[in-house]
Amino acid sequence: MQVAYQLTVEDHYRGFKLVRVRRWRWWLGVVFAVLIVVSWLVLLILEPDRSVTRTLRPLALFCAVLLISACLLPHIVRASIRKQARKTPSAMKQMTLTVSDSGLHFHSDFVDSTIAWSSFIRWREDEAVFVLFTGPRFGIIIPKHAFAAECLAQFRETLKQSIVPSSTSAS
Repeated sequence: MQVAYQLTVEDHYRGFKLVRVRRWRWWLGVVFAVLIVVSWLVLLILEPDRSVTRTLRPLALFCAVLLISACLLPHIVRASIRKQARKTPSAMKQMTLTVSDSGLHFHSDFVDSTIAWSSFIRWREDEAVFVLFTGPRFGIIIPKHAFAAECLAQFRETLKQSIVPSSTSAS
């Protein structure tokens, strides 16, 4: 099977989201920050002149800044990916992918490379892209818009049969 594609900024962003590791500690920190801010606001409304309200003000403001930063983070990441894609000539060029029993062959003006199936440790997908991992945090993005519907199902089956997850990789 052979397909041609050109990655978009959205493909890069979706690939990044599949590669990143979500840590429970980050979410715990967000919940803690929300609790601090809400508690401080309740104290401020109920007893604005208490010393505890004045004492917690710096912590509550710090947590509020953290929460605002957490809300802005996806936009900052998307802007960073867009900037990196513009500065990398090969990031958005036409690519040809050939799928065979031995592996994947990538060809473009910048690359001519074959990667054996045994090099991949796992794969993930979302609605728009596949990410094939050659390391715990390094993946190759393949957009689904490159495939016709029947080829997409065939490619997914090939991935299921050809990439055996290692015991240390997380899905």
